[in-house]
Amino acid sequence: MKPKSSFDRKNPKKAGTRFNRDLYRGRLATGPDPEITRFISSLKEDLRIAEADLAVNQVHSLLLQKAGILSARERRQILIGLGRARREIERMKESWPPPEIAKSFVDIHPLIESYVIKSSGLKVGGKLHLAKSRNDQVATDIRMVTRSEVLEIARELLSLLSHLLALAEKEKETVFPAFTHTQPAQITSYGHYLLAHFGALCRDLERFSDVYPRLNLLPLGAGATAGSRIRLDRNLAARCLGFDGIIDNSTDAVSSRDLFLEIGAGLLSLTVSLSRMAADFILWSAPPSRMVELPDEYADTSSAMPQKKNPDPLEMVRGKSQLILGLFTHLAATPAGLPTGYHKDFQDLKVSLFQILEESRSSLRVMNLIVPGLILHRERMAELSSQSGVAALDLAETLAQKAGLPFREAHRLVGSLVRETQKRGLELSQANPDWIPGLAALFARSGIKNLAEFLVPLQLLRNRKSLGGPSPAEVTRMVRQGKLRVHKLRKEWETRQRKVQRSRRLLDSQIRNIASR
Repeated sequence: MKPKSSFDRKNPKKAGTRFNRDLYRGRLATGPDPEITRFISSLKEDLRIAEADLAVNQVHSLLLQKAGILSARERRQILIGLGRARREIERMKESWPPPEIAKSFVDIHPLIESYVIKSSGLKVGGKLHLAKSRNDQVATDIRMVTRSEVLEIARELLSLLSHLLALAEKEKETVFPAFTHTQPAQITSYGHYLLAHFGALCRDLERFSDVYPRLNLLPLGAGATAGSRIRLDRNLAARCLGFDGIIDNSTDAVSSRDLFLEIGAGLLSLTVSLSRMAADFILWSAPPSRMVELPDEYADTSSAMPQKKNPDPLEMVRGKSQLILGLFTHLAATPAGLPTGYHKDFQDLKVSLFQILEESRSSLRVMNLIVPGLILHRERMAELSSQSGVAALDLAETLAQKAGLPFREAHRLVGSLVRETQKRGLELSQANPDWIPGLAALFARSGIKNLAEFLVPLQLLRNRKSLGGPSPAEVTRMVRQGKLRVHKLRKEWETRQRKVQRSRRLLDSQIRNIASR
């Protein structure tokens, strides 16, 4: 026996929000099982897309009016209902979703529609969903939320890039040991090191620039999968919602999720870049390096060991890339093998995507604090740059350049000198070339009169003049080019931000004008 309806069709305003089951379940003879409702519900996560969904409905009502489906008065009633929906959702968001909502609705879309019908009646509010589906609606919502997050991530990235450039310029003569295999390898500068991360992070931002035109396309108007017999102005909807255009094919618009992979892959690359920088700072802040130190306000301590100053935020940044890799796997694995069309399997994808966006932005914010705030122990950097034979390559290259030796022979001789030096517990600057037969004469031919004077780290740094190398002159050149690159990117992203803000202001203005009539 079919349960008694809770919806009063003669007076829908009295029905509250409980009529959802009857309006949506005409094909089904009974109400939903509560356990099934809980299982398929996305209400908890849908709070994130509520504001976007309201905007989509506002624009859709404009398209319906333009197509002659709604009168101006009817659209005004719908907009008033959407305003009430916004206020109600805002009121409930601290305990979202309330039990009475969770019992009757499985997602945000029918909930918002129910407020419109409650406010304007079924005769008017019941027209709102014509020529659209939850499928194209949620696809649009997700793109709007993702666009907002990507714009914020771009802003944070631009800030971090500016910090790196400013510090690179300032620290271009701060002698620093470059590492390979986690061992001191060559003389560089801290400024040159920072520019390496600038390059990686700049490419991360440029990847988002590449994907943004594909992100900023509108699915709305695609319907469930094959459009509608009602021809609405999709291009107008795109302009009103700040999109650059539409996704042309309706089935592609609702069933493809390759955008999730592009955004997820870009964020994975970004967090790997941040993770590697964090790993450096963790390593260099610990004994025996102690080249850098976190300010106290960015560090934590041990509950048991009084001496500890732990780089907890850096360790969290380092770990986020692994979390995001797991979430990215979900984005990639779920659509694989699914037939063309919309599937409920897609529902949880937005949860993983939004978490990736949120975790990436959090890591960026933390690194924007730590990178400029890091305490540099420059004397320790210079000390380590004089140890472990770090200048051995400079010596071998000088022998090859000035004494005319084949580099391989110079490499062998200097390697032998390093071995003898370390056997005696000395540094390379303290070595005696007489330990290696014939080496003293080669030194003299190369103009090396005093090994300690030749191996002064700052002088060696200044002499590493290869294009892209760490000499102060090269760092200055790279900083100058980096500033031009960032300036171009900043203008590009600010233009995108302004376009979205302008479309929102225009839509809000139009709604206020209609509501005041």
